[in-house]
Amino acid sequence: MLIHKHVAAQLFLCAALLMLLAGQSALTYAKVARPWRSDTPPNWPLVLNEKQTLDQALARGLQISTETLSTADGSQHASLLNVDLSDPYLRLGVMQAQDQLLSRGETVGSMASRSQAIAGINGDFFEINTTGAPINMVMIDGELWQSPTPPSRNANDFAVFGINSDGNMIIDHEQFSGTVSAGSADHPLNAVNRYAVPRDGGMLLVTSRLGAMSVSGYTVALLKPVDGSRYTVTSLQTNMTTLNKLTGDQQALVGGGESGRWLQANIHQGETLNITQQLMPNSDLRYALGGGPQLVKDGQIPNVSELGDSAAVNPLTAVGISRDGRHAFFVVFDGREAGADHSHGLTRSQMAGYLLEHGAYQALLFDGGGSAEMVARLPGQDRVSVINTPSDGHERLVANSLLIYKTEQQARHQHSATVDTSPDKSLSLLHM
Repeated sequence: MLIHKHVAAQLFLCAALLMLLAGQSALTYAKVARPWRSDTPPNWPLVLNEKQTLDQALARGLQISTETLSTADGSQHASLLNVDLSDPYLRLGVMQAQDQLLSRGETVGSMASRSQAIAGINGDFFEINTTGAPINMVMIDGELWQSPTPPSRNANDFAVFGINSDGNMIIDHEQFSGTVSAGSADHPLNAVNRYAVPRDGGMLLVTSRLGAMSVSGYTVALLKPVDGSRYTVTSLQTNMTTLNKLTGDQQALVGGGESGRWLQANIHQGETLNITQQLMPNSDLRYALGGGPQLVKDGQIPNVSELGDSAAVNPLTAVGISRDGRHAFFVVFDGREAGADHSHGLTRSQMAGYLLEHGAYQALLFDGGGSAEMVARLPGQDRVSVINTPSDGHERLVANSLLIYKTEQQARHQHSATVDTSPDKSLSLLHM
């Protein structure tokens, strides 16, 4: 009888442990031992074996790991960051290349080093070989650097990763609206720092974050901020060809077509006007970084048609977050490597399946291809290292990055290490 009680107690303890582990979010898996799993993520070929090649704590609430998965179709190599924002000693931030929207780019390693980040990944898709501008939204420390991409025919095309004023993470589709008011006359404000204003109509607000842009054929009203939403008009010009990079105490309204005619009729030098801006559905964001399609939405994978480019196999970068918005899972899969034992990359639906299996309730695809990159400052190192294997063979100049910091280290966006502006031959390659 004593033996039976002992066995029963052991079985009870084992059952309790299994229940505890089953209830734990998969996003925190790196904090416990991970034996080989026989399960295969949705949309994947059969996973035959799995080997973890790195598993280290970088800081409180932050774990890095790498793993190689052998599948029926070949090998895949993943680099992973497990982020617990419920830990008060950890925060996320966004860095823009060269601290300017229109630039030739900057490497993730350079952005992380000069802002003293401990880890991070590349961010949004961008205008490669041309302006270098990110495609989607950018917000840094509560300042809207670039408004979201206007809605497209496929509503899932351009999702946004954000951190709100409560420190919770969201993945959603943001929309921008605004109004310019001069006396009793109002006009819609279509965008902030989105350089491509339609010549037949559209109103753009430009700040010092954009850089120089061509304004030939547009009407430009130069402004000086007064307070809040009020601005003083310092000049109105119709013959400018280039709007040079503005200083911190300058802004400008750029109007094309009907919007330009409205400026000429209603805006006069020395007058005060009001400009209001609104983001929806999340109006309290502190940081935001746009990306591509939402890979997981409310715990479900969207239809293949909503993911776009569904058959292409590439290196990919993505982020998944838990339902409570406090845990994140950053992942970079290598690709385009020759040989049976090397990583050949994923489809978007495979990345979605991988994130869903690891507990993501919402997930977003960032830029991939030669841009896909993860960096981290490993224990004992004084600077970040590239963790994955970029398919270009070196770091690519990209538009922006999503970075992780210890809270006692404040990011210095303009005053730390030298920006990496070395020539990058990969800019001539195809960009995803």
